[in-house]
Amino acid sequence: MLSLTYMAGNFTRPLVGRLGVDTMIRAGVAVTVAGAAIGATWVLLAPHGGPAVVFIPQMIIGFASGFMLRTRSRRGQRAPAGGRQAAGVSGFMQMGLGAATSQLIGHLLAGAETALPLAVVVLVLCACGLVAFFGLIRK
Repeated sequence: MLSLTYMAGNFTRPLVGRLGVDTMIRAGVAVTVAGAAIGATWVLLAPHGGPAVVFIPQMIIGFASGFMLRTRSRRGQRAPAGGRQAAGVSGFMQMGLGAATSQLIGHLLAGAETALPLAVVVLVLCACGLVAFFGLIRK
């Protein structure tokens, strides 16, 4: 199911041309943070709510990631000289942060009775992405 929502996000490609790369990234980051906030709230309200507490917010985040995928390729077209290097560095950082976060969450969940540590880490990382986007991108 998670893969299907990610693929559904990829079908928003025509919107990138109409709305622009920055608008799509803003929307994607906002939807990602909203999905993470829904997940954290849901875990607090129903700590033993079963797999849906984890998977439904991740589906929202996956959808947003899917439609931000198209913006990465467009971003490289604006600065062809540095676009490939930037794509390589961002891919490296994404994989490295993902590996480190997986280890962190695994340690935090080892003694936990609920998915709250997962929800908090996801929310913090999504909020960091929001701050980084609005703090680093020039208009």
